[in-house]
Amino acid sequence: MNKKRQTAAAVLAISLMCQNGMYAYGGQIREEFREKNREAAPFGMLQFQKEKLATPAEIETVATSSDAIISNETMTVQKGVLDMDQWKNWNGDFSFLDGTRGDGSEEHPYRIGTAAQLKALSIVAAMGMKIPEEFPELEYLEGDYSGSHFVLEKDLDLDGLDWNPIGYCDAGREKDDGFQGFEGYFHGNGHKVTGFRVREELPCRGFFGLVTNGGIDGLTLVPEGVITGTDRVGILAGQVTNSVIKDCRAKGEIAAEGDAGGIVGIAEVSILENCLADVVISSEGSDSFVGGIAGQAKECSVVDCETTTGDNHTSRIRGKGTVGGIVGLQEDSAIYNVRVTGTVGGSGSQVIGGITGRYAGGNLKVARFEGSIGNSGLGGQGRKGAFLGTRENDDYFRYGDQVAWLFADREEVIAANVCGSEIPGDNLYSFEDHIGYFHKGDLYYTLTEGSRTREITERYFYEELEDGILQIMDGDNSGALPADLGYTIDHVTAGESGRPVRGYLVTIPQIDVASELFYHEDVAVLEAKGAGAYGKRMDKDRRGAVAAGKTVTVYTAPKNSEKGLFQMEGVPTYTKGETREKTSKVGAGEYVFTMPAEDTEISAVYTKVAASVDTEPDSCRISVIQERTGNRKSPVETTRIYGPDGKLIATYINGELEHGTVVYPIHVAAQVEGNNDVSDTAVRWSVDDPELIRLLPNQDEDEGGYTKQSASLEVNLEAGFFQDTIEMLERKQAESGYRERIPDTLYGAGGQGGGVAVVTASTWPSASYEGKVRTANCDILVTFQVQDRTYMPVEGVVLDQAELEFTVTRQLTGSRYQQREEIKTTAPKILTAVFAPDFFSKKEVTWSAGDDSQVRVYAEEDGYKSAVVSVVSDAKWIRDIMAVDDAVREQNKDVRLTGSGEQENSIMLVAEDMLGNRQVALCQVRIRFVTDDRTYGNGSGSGSSGGSAGGGSSSGSSGGTSPGTGHGGIVLGPAAGLSDTGMAAMENSGEIAEGVRGVWSQDEDGSWRFNDGVRDYEDEWAYLWNPYGRDGQETAWFAFDENGRMRTGWYQDDSGNWFYLSPESDGALGHMVTGWSWINGACYYFNPVSDGTKGRLYRSEQTPDGFETDHEGRWIIDGRVQSV
Repeated sequence: MNKKRQTAAAVLAISLMCQNGMYAYGGQIREEFREKNREAAPFGMLQFQKEKLATPAEIETVATSSDAIISNETMTVQKGVLDMDQWKNWNGDFSFLDGTRGDGSEEHPYRIGTAAQLKALSIVAAMGMKIPEEFPELEYLEGDYSGSHFVLEKDLDLDGLDWNPIGYCDAGREKDDGFQGFEGYFHGNGHKVTGFRVREELPCRGFFGLVTNGGIDGLTLVPEGVITGTDRVGILAGQVTNSVIKDCRAKGEIAAEGDAGGIVGIAEVSILENCLADVVISSEGSDSFVGGIAGQAKECSVVDCETTTGDNHTSRIRGKGTVGGIVGLQEDSAIYNVRVTGTVGGSGSQVIGGITGRYAGGNLKVARFEGSIGNSGLGGQGRKGAFLGTRENDDYFRYGDQVAWLFADREEVIAANVCGSEIPGDNLYSFEDHIGYFHKGDLYYTLTEGSRTREITERYFYEELEDGILQIMDGDNSGALPADLGYTIDHVTAGESGRPVRGYLVTIPQIDVASELFYHEDVAVLEAKGAGAYGKRMDKDRRGAVAAGKTVTVYTAPKNSEKGLFQMEGVPTYTKGETREKTSKVGAGEYVFTMPAEDTEISAVYTKVAASVDTEPDSCRISVIQERTGNRKSPVETTRIYGPDGKLIATYINGELEHGTVVYPIHVAAQVEGNNDVSDTAVRWSVDDPELIRLLPNQDEDEGGYTKQSASLEVNLEAGFFQDTIEMLERKQAESGYRERIPDTLYGAGGQGGGVAVVTASTWPSASYEGKVRTANCDILVTFQVQDRTYMPVEGVVLDQAELEFTVTRQLTGSRYQQREEIKTTAPKILTAVFAPDFFSKKEVTWSAGDDSQVRVYAEEDGYKSAVVSVVSDAKWIRDIMAVDDAVREQNKDVRLTGSGEQENSIMLVAEDMLGNRQVALCQVRIRFVTDDRTYGNGSGSGSSGGSAGGGSSSGSSGGTSPGTGHGGIVLGPAAGLSDTGMAAMENSGEIAEGVRGVWSQDEDGSWRFNDGVRDYEDEWAYLWNPYGRDGQETAWFAFDENGRMRTGWYQDDSGNWFYLSPESDGALGHMVTGWSWINGACYYFNPVSDGTKGRLYRSEQTPDGFETDHEGRWIIDGRVQSV
């Protein structure tokens, strides 16, 4: 128990029924508190017959024990607003409302299991379905219980208790606008209540009084003694409004002054379904309406109800007013499938109808009257009819439309009349209106039409009644579902003897099949038949009923034709509750099940099945081409896969999918039954060589692998077909030393090495005719080709000779005045190259000389492996030496010429392959020039005069000339590329005595030029004789620009070196300055050593004598420029 309830129990002065009387909690209830609440409570305060203070232990027990609270919450109503004696000592147990016995929902109704709890419910209803706040003792139960559900847990015997109806009202109370009586749902759950008495002379009497906006079902009532009341009296309820009364039984006797009914006194806007009244009723009111089920039925549906009464003059249904076997007054109400046995009406009854006393609108169909119309003794003043007692002129009905399927148990009842109104035409009906009597001696019936009769023997009486039920469903109710109507009408079938008994409807729909393309109607036979000799076959056109518990046999077979083949899935099924149950197979096309106690629908699921399947396409060609490029030993492998239409579907580079691309699968579709016009087009795809062809999963595949989508295929490049072929081809290529490319041979597609896979589409067994799987194949034809576009790289090259030597000899003979000259050279030499490998993929092989003005190399294009090397005998450097010699000879005929020199050169072989690789081989070439002077003078043979200079040598440089030999030794070369090594060689030669002699000339602008008698000096350095020099400056280095003008001042060559050429006209103009020199106030150091950089300005470096220079070459100490 929660704390709130514990507190409520502790505060509540609860009645503890015990041996010593009633306990009041802790003395907390004072007299004034009791008086205050007695005035407020509609039914008075709790009555404490004895009071004494409870001990603290007893208080704790009350506060904490849920058992004590549930079993002892008993309130005694003494008096209230009504202040009526019948409520005295009316003990009610409210414990079923405390939450432990349901919550009032339909799923968990409040459970009632004792008479005291029933009495508490009557109190709640009397208080308007509420426990108001005026009852602090029931504070924790306070609330509105309207619309709640209550269920009876067991049979109860009230042992002669004078019962206060649940939903109590009287003549004064019923006029209160807010009073609704019992407004909820009471579920008898198949139990019964007996031994109660209702004998107050009050209105609206019964086990229930007034019932509104609710319902009662599954309850049987057997009162003790006669139920009495003034008006609106019924064993179940005095009056029901906007409610449903279903599956209720009442047995007893009623005595009333006004309206009375075996089930309810008056029913308004309600449904009375499947109710049985075994009653004797009498009413003394001349204006009263008395009926076996209801005294009055206004805007109601009375369905599947039955009345049984006695046949003697007192034990029957009778009254002084209007009496009907089912209802006294039928006003705008539908009465369907009812039955009355016994005598209806009696002495003093003004109107008597076997089914309805007074008709005031509505339908009356499928009614059986198996009793007698009592004698009212009123003669012509009374009205009586076998089915309808009377009607007013304005309350018109039409046979067939409103009134039909009325049957008595004997001819004389029908012969009297159907309607007792005596209004002309009220008994004019035809055979088509289905009015007559059934035979007691056989199973047939007779239709009547006035005095005419038509005996029906080709069908049983129960079939006639069932036809009436079906007409109600289809015609009156327009096929509305029970959920919309609020009731489910019972059906009629044959019992063991063939007599009508209650049955349940069997419906069989037409079997249609929706295939992928079309809708096929009525593709199979589906029939059913109930067990027994009287069962009739039922199908889509013939519904019927079967009694619960009977065996139903189902027959089914497909209607196959050239338009299609159909096959049932599983077995036929039938509905039971919210589920579908399977039938049991007993033979070919024959199945059985046991009829449930409810309407059912039998159905079978058929499908249009496959007799064939095809694939589209039935063959598929796939081409795989591996293109190899680059180095043959380690190629780049680009593998392209082409689909059937030649479209590129995938590209792999060295086994990896090309970046930014996707693989487009190859699709093979299945065509089931030609055009997929079957119920299930799903197939299962398989491939016989899953290594070669991958079968990709589809999104809609089930656990069995069946799919409605096409097969999606991919080529597996790791398959043995490809890998084995590649391994074989690479092995052969390697064995040949990679000399040749791999041939463009086509492999696969059933030829060399396989390359064929079969993709199979298999239909569902259950979707295939006779359960035989249909299959279709698509041949996947795979070809593979290697397109070798590789190249063999050049890996090395060597020459057969590392060095070549050539000599150029100037041979002079004869007189020095008329000398003869002959130039002799070493014969050309052949260089041979060896390539590795010798079959490399040649793009270009070039032979070249380092300086082709000195040496030449020639190779035929086809003979690139060797070349002819020859020396250039008239190279400039040779001519320069010879020119110096000639100048010496011109000045002194007695001098023997000894000019000589030597040059280093090279031959380069460059081999470039198709991959861009280059290999280089070099051969050094040494060229010597010598003079062989065999001339003679004036008879003296040889001699010299004046100073003579010995020959010097130097190595040349690109684009320039190097020092030669001759008088004084001269070095000539461009100013931008002077050979410092040549300068050094010349200056260091012991044979140099003076510079070149020639003619100095001065232009008008003051610039100087020099000519040695052969040419003007331009764009070069020269070591010259200076006729103006003095003090050891007679020879010096001079520089000339490209126009032949002598340079002075600062000069920077192409290598970035700075020189200073004297600008002073002091006999040393143009001389190269060396060593330390003060220039414009700063001291500079110029290299004085002939080490290849003579005359170069030192900048940002230390001089040989240990001084520092800045970036401009100025002498600095501690970063400061030194100046004069």
